[in-house]
Order: sequence, then structure tokens, then C-alpha cells
Amino acid sequence: MTRKKWLIMVLLLGSLDQFSKLFVTKQWPNLVEYNTGSAFSAPVPLWFTISLSLVIIGGVSWYVFKHKNLQTPCFWIVTLITAGAIGNLIDRIRLNHVIDFIDLGFFPVFNFADIYLTTAAILLLWFYVVKSYNHNDKT
Repeated sequence: MTRKKWLIMVLLLGSLDQFSKLFVTKQWPNLVEYNTGSAFSAPVPLWFTISLSLVIIGGVSWYVFKHKNLQTPCFWIVTLITAGAIGNLIDRIRLNHVIDFIDLGFFPVFNFADIYLTTAAILLLWFYVVKSYNHNDKT
């Protein structure tokens, strides 16, 4: 996959995250929770989460621009990490908190950016730990 496709997907997914937060906030404000912390509402200072997000976005972007073409699993991992980090970073900078609205009742409330980041973490685990372990096992 190319850098241009990566950038387009990051913009589309980031826009979906921001649009969904705006839509739910306007249509169903009672569903919205404001997360002033980090992942799972961990009490982390705002300056730290903003700084960490910028480092992650910068690092992933550097990686993408260093590699001309990315293989499919890697493409989706870096796309989801970047889109998720940007989606929540926009909220933190603009509002000083993250808008969460998806409540399953048995898990902390989350949003699309959180889904992107969690999916990327699962893909990372699968493709770079489980797959490499299985590959080494067969030799």
C-alpha cells in the first residue's frame, strides 16, 4: 500500500471519529461521557497524553514516509494507530477531554478512535508475536 492511500485512510477514519462524536453529542448528549484521563480513564495529566500522542503520530508518520510501500498488515496497523491517535488528540486539544459514547455496559465507555487503537494493538500482537512464534515453531 502506498503513502497516499495511508494518508487518505487516516483522513477518512479520523473524520469518521470526529463526525461520530459531533453527531452523538448533538443528537444524544445523555450518551456522552467526557474522559479527562488516558486509556480507560486512567488519571494521566493532559500535557502528557498530548505529548505522547504527538510522539506516536510523529513516529508512525516517519515510519510510513521512510517505507515507500507497506505490506497489508503493516498498512492497517499504522493507519489505525495514526487515525486513533489523531482522533483523540483533536478532542484533547480542542476540548481538554475526549468524547466517549459507546457503552456496552460491561466495559469502559469508548469511541471510534479507541476502536482503531485497540484493533491496531490486536493486529500488532497477532502479526508480530503470534505469527512470528508460529513461524519459528515450524523451523
